[in-house]
Amino acid sequence: MSSIRTTVALTASGLLWIAAAAAQAPAPGNGSTANPGAAATQHQQGALRNGTANGEQAPAPTNGTDTSPGAASSPHQQEVTGGAGKGMRKGMSPQSFVSKAAQAGMAEVKLAELASQKTQNDAIKQFASHMQSDHSTANSELESIAKQENITVPDKLDAKHQSEVDSLSKKSGAAFDKAYAAAMVKAHKQAVALFKSGSHSSDQNIASFANKTLPTLESHQRMADDLASQLRVASADKGGGANR
Repeated sequence: MSSIRTTVALTASGLLWIAAAAAQAPAPGNGSTANPGAAATQHQQGALRNGTANGEQAPAPTNGTDTSPGAASSPHQQEVTGGAGKGMRKGMSPQSFVSKAAQAGMAEVKLAELASQKTQNDAIKQFASHMQSDHSTANSELESIAKQENITVPDKLDAKHQSEVDSLSKKSGAAFDKAYAAAMVKAHKQAVALFKSGSHSSDQNIASFANKTLPTLESHQRMADDLASQLRVASADKGGGANR
């Protein structure tokens, strides 16, 4: 009887141990890991794949567009700054603009005076008179603004412009007319570019002067182009008449 009780007690104890072990074992998961951490990770990954994590709304799809803050702000910054520098024209220094504009203006007046003396062409005389009047006015205004801003204004032509005046003074007749017209086309193309740059000067008075004068210079440029074209036509007609 004693051995039967011992056997029964051992059997009961063994059953209790098995039951306790079974209670602690995780339920079968069709091959999924029983690691709680891994289960949580998979749950989070699933939530992220479904567009939510911890109840937060997932960002809407952007067709491949980067939604990072840096990427979102870059297009806006590029729009404001002109996109990698495009559309933004940096003006030259006030002193540089005044010096170049004054030299160009003085040269225009000198060449106009020279043309009035040397040419026999009525179209050139009218053009030269127009240049002398407009550029003398602009030169005086520029000088006045420069004095207000304590900017030095050149009082004589530099070597480059003086050389051009000297070269034209040696010509006469049709040769002078052709050279003067060509010089005016080149000078006004450069002047328009100069004043466009000056319109973006850091000095507000200089920028305002450049903006106000620019349309006049653009008009001069068209007049110079027309004058040069007229001379080419006249020259061609003379050449054709000589051959007839």
